[in-house]
Amino acid sequence: MPPQVSLDALGVFLRRATIGRFFAAIQAGDHAVLQEVLTPDAITRWPQSGERMTSAMSCIRVYENYPGGPP
Repeated sequence: MPPQVSLDALGVFLRRATIGRFFAAIQAGDHAVLQEVLTPDAITRWPQSGERMTSAMSCIRVYENYPGGPP
């Protein structure tokens, strides 16, 4: 019988995997993965500049057009 995994541990594993996919997709410029992992109402905040992007597609457009490559 396979070992039991708690739902909390599974949730942590899945969240970490999603976060890993998000940052890998930013670095690789993989917009398809970004569309998978970002919810349509995603919000990206850059507190150092006061910028706030709303919606998954707005976030993706910033990553696509960021000067010098992904932030």
